[in-house]
Amino acid sequence: MKKTLVMMVATLGLLATTGCGDKDAALKGIESIEAACKAGKKAEASKLGKELLGNNKTFKKASEGASKTWKVKDPSTINFCGAVMVEIKSRVKNAGLLG
Repeated sequence: MKKTLVMMVATLGLLATTGCGDKDAALKGIESIEAACKAGKKAEASKLGKELLGNNKTFKKASEGASKTWKVKDPSTINFCGAVMVEIKSRVKNAGLLG
């Protein structure tokens, strides 16, 4: 519990200091989401995913693209503990490579 809370606070702090659209912050946020999923805390993962959608342009763009692939109308309804996160993470890692 403490470890997850520390990770969440660190991630939110990182997001606040680096600003929107930062690829590294998006990847750190994804790590926090994955940690919540591994701990069986789907609601926490969902909360972290929704916060990241609102605070990070790179994550939002990756989620919107993955949502189209997976036919999800609203990225905020994504199952952040599901397989779609593999695509989101890949899109974030590759962000900016083509322009």
